[in-house]
Formats: sequence, C-alpha cells, structure tokens
Amino acid sequence: MFSPMKKTNGFTLIEMAMVLVVLGILLGGLLGPLATQLEQTRRRKADADLEEIRLAISGHALLHGRLPCPTDGRDGHEARAPDGACTIPPTSHDSAIIGVLPWETLGVGRFDPWGKRYTYAVDPAFTRSASGTPENRLGRLKVRFGADATPAVFLSHGPNGPQERENANHDPLFSLDDPAQDGFDDRLLWLSPYLLHHLLRSGTKLHNDAQTIPPPERTRPDPASPSSNSRS
Repeated sequence: MFSPMKKTNGFTLIEMAMVLVVLGILLGGLLGPLATQLEQTRRRKADADLEEIRLAISGHALLHGRLPCPTDGRDGHEARAPDGACTIPPTSHDSAIIGVLPWETLGVGRFDPWGKRYTYAVDPAFTRSASGTPENRLGRLKVRFGADATPAVFLSHGPNGPQERENANHDPLFSLDDPAQDGFDDRLLWLSPYLLHHLLRSGTKLHNDAQTIPPPERTRPDPASPSSNSRS
C-alpha cells in the first residue's frame, strides 16, 4: 500500500518570488508619487524662500539706502570693507558681483530645500550708499525670459546643483528657463529696478525728515497755578 503524501506548510520558492514581485510593484507604484510630491513641496518651499529674500532685500534697501553685498560664505554677513566697498571682486566689465546670499545680514534661511546656499548677484553701483539712487540706471543684470535689466538676482540651483550653464558661469546674464537643456530646475527671482528706485528715494526722504524734525519741547508747570499745599 502506498502511504499518502504529507502536506507541506508554508510557501514554495516560486510562490515567495511571486509575492516579492507583487510587493515590489506595489511599493514602486507608491514611492513614485511620494517622491514626486516631495519634490513639488521642495520647489514650493524654494519659491517661498525667494519671495522672502526679495522682501528682505527690499527692506534692507529702504533702511540703508543701498543693496547688500554678497557674503564670502564664512559667516553669512555681507562682505563689505570699512570704506563701504564690497570685498568680493566684480565680474568682467564691473557689471555684477556674484557670490553667496548674505543670509545673516538679511535674516533669512541659510540653505535652500536641497541643502545648498542661495546665490546672489548684484550690480555694484547699487551697493554704495553714497550713490543713493543711480539716475537713469535700471541695473546691468539680465534675466532671459524674465527681465531686460535688474539690479539684483537671487536663485536656488535646484536638486542638481549649479549645472545650468547660464546661471553658473559668473556673468551678468541669467535665465529663468532653458528649453534647450533637459532637466533645468533652477528657481530664480530678481528685484524690480523701479521698486528699488522707489525704496531708495523713500528711504532718503525718511532719513532727511527724521533729521529735520525738531525735538519735542519740555512742558514747564504754570507758575500761576496754586500749589497743592497753599493755604486759603
């Protein structure tokens, strides 16, 4: 007589492999959308940071009558010499100074959502308070697909770092997009020259008004008024 075959418990190797394949497909379908959502969140955060930077630079211009210099990246303070000049040398033709955003001076975040420091470029003519508001000058920086002339540009180089040629070659021309380059991911903003002129003039007027306002006069007690301890 033949003895009946014993039933085995558990999965065979083929069944285990099929389960792993199904799990891999399910996890891949979940991780893809999650990674996309995470990247979109980072881009929105970078855009919000750049708007905050634009507001901080505008406030600096209103308060100090000039734009800040870039920092050399060591402590986050603008790199400025005692005579008021930026210590980072300008690019060719003296049209732009390009460096790291002075996050400590402006009171903004140090890194973008991908862990890299924000780049800051500025027309040197607008960094000198003695120049006030340079007449008939809109700025010598340009943003392709964005602005014909601007005094300042600030940007995040995105997850791939400084690989976009137009935004990493240290010249006064930047680009908001590049259809000819795959994977362009830089996030970029600039300062309107008309807004800056308004801020510089407003700051100068506020400073002058503060100097011309006379100090308040001290009130003296009326000698004719009876004292509290006078007798009737």
